[in-house]
Amino acid sequence: MLNKKHLLLSLVIALNLLLAGCDNAPAVKDASVGGSEIENENGRVSSASAVALPKTGQTLCFDAGNVVMACTDTGQDGEYQAGVAWPSPRFIVDSSGNCITDTLTNLMWARNNSQDGNTFIGTWSDSLTMANNLDLCGFGDWRMPNRKELLSLVNYGASNTGVDLMNNGFNILLGFYWSSSRVVDSSAEAWVLILINGVMSPRSMFESSNRFIPVRAAQ
Repeated sequence: MLNKKHLLLSLVIALNLLLAGCDNAPAVKDASVGGSEIENENGRVSSASAVALPKTGQTLCFDAGNVVMACTDTGQDGEYQAGVAWPSPRFIVDSSGNCITDTLTNLMWARNNSQDGNTFIGTWSDSLTMANNLDLCGFGDWRMPNRKELLSLVNYGASNTGVDLMNNGFNILLGFYWSSSRVVDSSAEAWVLILINGVMSPRSMFESSNRFIPVRAAQ
């Protein structure tokens, strides 16, 4: 019987794969499929072959009571640890100290919660505008991340997503973080990442206390 933590991780990964292509930008670099290079536009592939996905970060296994146990023959992610290995270091802070690049996904993120007195917080619409108008680290093509890009920051082997990111160079606060992805069956909700447990959740687009992390594709 799967324990709750393992089941949640499996569902998150499965849902992310099922939703691949629903957002505007990829969360991973170009992948090799069936021995051929494919473009990562919208995360779509025209083949049923396997895609090279990154590791989840989960290295432990748990019993039905969520107690750490030996991984042998559990079939859990901690046993297989499949996927592309994370580069080391994964996150690199630029010389200005204002931007940080994820070398696993080739995405550049704003490192801090604010810039030039402007705090990255507000309603979904205001946050989209603020991100699109941002000029940071010499670049003007910033935007709000989609849900796949936000989920790419989650280390499922860490007990607290926000603390893990802070330990790896981010200067951010815990809380709810906007994605650019709207909830399909709701005209008033968008997806947020809870920067504690690494779970995506729908929130009212008019909520003004949610934060966001601007992102762009690194060169």
